[in-house]
Formats: sequence, structure tokens, C-alpha cells
Amino acid sequence: MSRYSIALVFMFSVLGCKKENLIQPEIIVPLKATSLSGYSLTSNDYLVINNLKSIANNFSDSKPLSPQNEFDNLSTLINTTKIVGMGEATHGTHEFFEMKHRLFRWLVQKHQFKAIAFESSWGYGLYVDRYVTEGIGNESTAMRKLQFGVWQTEEVRELIRWMKEYNSGKSQSDKIHFYGTDCQAWYDEISLVNAYLDKVDQKYKNTVNNVLKPLYDMDVVPEYRNKSQIYQATVSQNLDEIYTTFKANKIEYVSKSSENEFAMALQALRVIIQCEKFGSQQGSRDRFMAENTEWIMNYSGGDKKIAVWAHNGHVSQIYERQGYFLKKKFKKAYQIFGFSLGKGDFSVRSYKYNNFQDEPNQKLPTMSYGSYNQIFLDSNIGNFYIKLSEIPADSPFEYWMQNSPKFFTAGALYDESNPFYENIIINKVYDVIFHFDNTKGSVAIR
Repeated sequence: MSRYSIALVFMFSVLGCKKENLIQPEIIVPLKATSLSGYSLTSNDYLVINNLKSIANNFSDSKPLSPQNEFDNLSTLINTTKIVGMGEATHGTHEFFEMKHRLFRWLVQKHQFKAIAFESSWGYGLYVDRYVTEGIGNESTAMRKLQFGVWQTEEVRELIRWMKEYNSGKSQSDKIHFYGTDCQAWYDEISLVNAYLDKVDQKYKNTVNNVLKPLYDMDVVPEYRNKSQIYQATVSQNLDEIYTTFKANKIEYVSKSSENEFAMALQALRVIIQCEKFGSQQGSRDRFMAENTEWIMNYSGGDKKIAVWAHNGHVSQIYERQGYFLKKKFKKAYQIFGFSLGKGDFSVRSYKYNNFQDEPNQKLPTMSYGSYNQIFLDSNIGNFYIKLSEIPADSPFEYWMQNSPKFFTAGALYDESNPFYENIIINKVYDVIFHFDNTKGSVAIR
């Protein structure tokens, strides 16, 4: 008996089993001339699709107030989790941003998560945190402090507003926090270090300022990156010496401030060092983002659960990505939610007329035949999520997946003449996939 025949016997044996919230497999139907993707499907496609239907969980939509019990099948996965990485296949999909807001509410209200950590500057994140926890500052500045234009959207603003509203009237221990994990800007970090030295060591501040002030006057990329290797090596050595001095003076500095203030100043200095290494191309941005995520865990006491908001590529287990390092460190305590889409629009800086231009309604390409996106769309399930650990062993889906099908992804820049896919074995990269059949672009704040 062939392995596909074995898979069919298995499939029919489970038809009578009921599983709450799961879509039951369907008997394979004759080939159709076309599908939702526009391709003709083969009998093997239907075998894979029927496996998919056996493990798919429908959800209604991405709206934050939709029923939380639609995620009940994920609760056993989350109960032992400390960090959830929430990805996105594009940086400009309304449904992805809104769904991550919805998921974060669920994680906070049902699973006691206490923070969200964005793919955004660590220093800028401190301003946003003060705004959502203490009401210090204002909304428009908080949105600008998100650093990247892809986050300055109506959808993210609604998340920030909800966090501020949630924290209103709560004790410090019950509040939820906002952090950044990135290391592409050093301005607020430099200001924090200078303010701290004003308090604990004014004499040493002059020495430090000789190193930091020139950096404050330039961007990490491209200005610092374009400096000579000799200049960069000197800056790197000086920063390391300042960091060593800070740690050596910990007892004195803490006596003049507090453990918390010292920890924040030392981390600000660490992020400046990360920025230097990223700028001089001597260090991995993803490794630093993972390091900063771990710092957030430790700073919160080690027992607080946090959600990470970043691109699919960052949160994934692909080698040397942020998620790779987090999975290596936290193992099953780090769970990865990847996001998929089938057709529609998204917002991006698109390459047109020999230049990159903002395009709020960029059409998605017709998903490549044999890609995960095409199979997910042609399953005709609608919006669904799957726990990838539930893919049946020795099934048509598993055999198909071993060929590393394509998975659509788009970063901050996009060339519609050459859409990008990653070839992956999906359950080696993510733990859960959320799929939307139809999407539209995120809405920029004007």
C-alpha cells in the first residue's frame, strides 16, 4: 500500500471524530477547472487540503472585540509560555495589525501577559511606556516614537489607546507595559545615560559626553556606517570602556540612585553599543533584538509574560533570526505565531517608475502555485489558524511540506515585479499560523 493510500485510510478513519472548533475533513471531490487562486488543482492538492481542514480552527475576523473563546484551542499551548512572538507577512496589512491587537488583549486578559515588545527602538519605547502606564507625554509624540512609519498607523494607535485605557486606575503591579527591542537609533539612550550621570557622577559625565555627543549628531545608518573603520574601532573601544566603568561603579551609582535606575542606564549604554556594532556591521541586529527581549524578561523579574511584535522573519526560527535565539534560550516557553494571507492589498514602499514610493493599496501578487499561501487560500476555509504540531504524521500534508514550499513575505520595501518568497518547512519555523483569505492595507496616520 502506498503512503498516500495509507494517508487516505487515516483520513477516512477520523471522519466520524468530532473535535470542537475544528473543521472536519471532506471527501475528496473531483478536480475543478479553477480555484480561488485561479489555478487548476490536482488530486494531490486535495489530499493536502483535506489534511489542512482536519486541523484548521476558524475565527471570525481580526476585530479586537471579537469572541476570545475562538482561541480556546491555543490555551494549552500558552499556559506554559513566557514569550509569544507575533509575526506578520507584511509590514502593512490591516488584518495582521488588528489581529495582533486582538491576540494581545487575549494574552493579557486570559493568560496574564504583562508587556508587549515592538520591533522599534528600545529608547523610544520608554517614552511610549511612560505614556501608556502614567499618562506622561501625549499620543502624537508616542506614535512618532514608534520610529518606523510602518507602525504609525490607525491600527497601532488603537492598541496604544487600549493599553492606556487598560492601565487607568490599576496598581503598578497590574499595569501592562510597552517596550522596544531594536537597536537602530541611539538618541534617547544617549539622553538617558547623560541624565543618569548628572545624578550620580557629574565629573565622569564630561568624559562620556566626549564620546556620545558626536554620535548623537548622526544617524546610525547611513552616517555612522559610512565612517572609516578606524573611527568606528575607536568609538567601539571607548564605548566598551564606559560600559566596564559603569559596572565597576555599580555600588556607588546605586547608592546615589536606585537598582532600577542603574539597570535602565546600563541597558541604555548596552543598546548604544549594539547600535554601534549594527552601524559598523560588526553585529547581528536580530541577535541584539533577542538579547533585549531577554533583558525585558529579566528586568520584569523573570516571571512576567511578554508578547513580541515584529515581522514574520524576525520572530521565526530561521537561522540567526530573533526567534532562533529566543527558541534556543527558552525552548517551548517561546511560541511563534506566523501570519499568512491569500489575496487583496497591503501598504508598502513599492518600487515603481524606477523609485520607491508609498503605496497604500499595493495589490498582492497571485500567490505562486504550490506555495503555502495558495494551498491555504484554495482550501476555501476562510480565516483560520492551525497548530502546526497537529499536522498528521506521514500524511500528504507532511510529505508535501518536506519539499519546503514557498511562503510569501514582504518587508518595508517591495518590488512587485519580483515578489519574494521564503522556502520553508513551516512547522520547523513557526508553532502556529494565522491565515486571512482577503486583506487590505494598514491605514497610515496623516
